[in-house]
Amino acid sequence: PVVGWAERGGGNAVGHGNSVPRFHVTWGTGPGVLEPFVLRVREAQKRGLVQFRFRHRVNEIIRTGDTVTGVRGDVLEPSSVERGHKSSRAVAGEFELSAQAVIVASGG
Repeated sequence: PVVGWAERGGGNAVGHGNSVPRFHVTWGTGPGVLEPFVLRVREAQKRGLVQFRFRHRVNEIIRTGDTVTGVRGDVLEPSSVERGHKSSRAVAGEFELSAQAVIVASGG
């Protein structure tokens, strides 16, 4: 489910907005919900504005003052396991990345 917390102004159903928690079931429609976002991110990737770092496990978020400026962690060994199945957590190396904007997306 996609939780509609933003329309309530917080993480619960008290205060202004809805009187009970609301969510939208996206089962079977998830790809359609994601498609506009995926298209824009892939276009940004083609222009060199976005990089994907698969099999990178973030262990630390780097902050400069109150601002997130990067991440560091482990590069996991390559895996040919199909999506949705458990893969190796063996570490092949380390990484540190810094950027103007940091987006951490995790599956699981």
